[in-house]
Amino acid sequence: MTEQIAARRDMANAIRALAMDAVQQADSGHPGMPMGMADVATVLFTKFLKFDASEPHWPDRDRFILSAGHGSMLLYSLLHLTGYADMTLDELKRFRQLGSKTAGHPEYGLASGIETTTGPLGQGLANAVGMALAERLLAAEFGAALVDHRTYVIAGDGCLMEGISHEAISLAGHLKLNRLIVLWDDNHVSIDGPTSLAVSDDQIARFRACGWQASAVDGHDPAAVEAALAAAQSADRPVLIACRTIIGFGAPKKQGTSATHGSPLGAEEVAAARQAPLWYQLYATQDWQVTEALVQRAQHAGCDAVVLTVDVMPGRNTETLTRAMRQDTRDCTQCHVGGSHDPLRKPMFAGIDVSHAIELTPTNMSGDYLQRLRKLVSVKFMVKGIVTAEDAVLAMHAGADGIVVSNHGGRGEDTLRSTIECLPEITAAVGGRIPVFIDGGIRRGTDIFKALALGATAVGIGRPYAWGLAAFGQPGVEAVSDILLRELHIIMRQAGTADLASINKDRLAWPKI
Repeated sequence: MTEQIAARRDMANAIRALAMDAVQQADSGHPGMPMGMADVATVLFTKFLKFDASEPHWPDRDRFILSAGHGSMLLYSLLHLTGYADMTLDELKRFRQLGSKTAGHPEYGLASGIETTTGPLGQGLANAVGMALAERLLAAEFGAALVDHRTYVIAGDGCLMEGISHEAISLAGHLKLNRLIVLWDDNHVSIDGPTSLAVSDDQIARFRACGWQASAVDGHDPAAVEAALAAAQSADRPVLIACRTIIGFGAPKKQGTSATHGSPLGAEEVAAARQAPLWYQLYATQDWQVTEALVQRAQHAGCDAVVLTVDVMPGRNTETLTRAMRQDTRDCTQCHVGGSHDPLRKPMFAGIDVSHAIELTPTNMSGDYLQRLRKLVSVKFMVKGIVTAEDAVLAMHAGADGIVVSNHGGRGEDTLRSTIECLPEITAAVGGRIPVFIDGGIRRGTDIFKALALGATAVGIGRPYAWGLAAFGQPGVEAVSDILLRELHIIMRQAGTADLASINKDRLAWPKI
């Protein structure tokens, strides 16, 4: 199971990489939609779509229509990754070039797997209704044993704004074309800015009014997408699945903005997207079902690692933690990537009973806790909240891939001393066998190198401490300005340097462990 999840995550990330690279090389195109819908498309192509890449014209294949044709690199990447012979890597490299098969918008006849030309917004959605109607007529004439395929559509906000979409969905609902499934890329962004500039329609209500079955899911939660698509297979009417996504997902500075809609990300942003792994931080609990559900959700959302936070705050008790978890405060669930548009900044505890949640300590985690988690998911595990050498050893022996030294029980200079000054004994205790990070207690630029000198592998710098970087002068501030946009910023060890401007910017991120 974990291998399948990892494979789907890798495929989604491959789509993102191919899309941003092709658009960057062409110096023209739309990287945002492919990057945002990569998770949804991966679930569709690996779990539901019926096709044979070696027989692309098989009559009873499922039809896939990319109505949002401006995001054509999504379709081209999928065709390449699923083995269509004429969609080679060289063709992807020739994206938007004269004579290539990879036109700016998909064009029927240029390559196998392109079911129809989708240029004008809404056209693909209307064509798909026609294809679903054709399937209905063929099945009536030749029988369901011979004609048994579905029509899937990925449509964008622009497709649903066009007048032709209303005519099409009205007809589909009236005829109850239940083998038609539309996946709406609900990213709230148009090429000019937020969609709220031009539209405020309730699309779920609109489709239901036209006789459709309609629901909404998190487009970056593959399990939720899979469940919605599975339910759609038995619908008695056409289905709309509104997939809430982040346009340009994975681009650290530009995701969630119109900057990813109609232009390349830029070389610097492409490089940053390759460097930035996702880390999910949660308060671990002794309630196994709670932790199991949360960790699995983190992996489904594409996280590379999970930081298990043990409680070191004086006075915090089960009631306080439970209330905080129910409210989904940032203290209890954070996703350290990409600013305010993070996919995990949502009610991660929805539907999970946390009434018996208990704070976890390094002591009671030293049994088989991490070993049990490793059987569930393939992510790495860090333990945060380590303040003593004994805690560090317990976490290491429990199987942690790394530890984070942090003590939120103090204030001001007390916190500084309690985090930095405990580093020598902790680093000595682990003996370099696992990374040791420090989070908190950084108040000025010199604290960074003090912590590194005392044995920290890396140092976390949060927004409240950004002013401390002024100790390096303006060049140092400029050197890390892009990293400061993230919720947790790590400066890797750079022996002998006293100037942030001289640190290799490629290493200004969570290190691989």
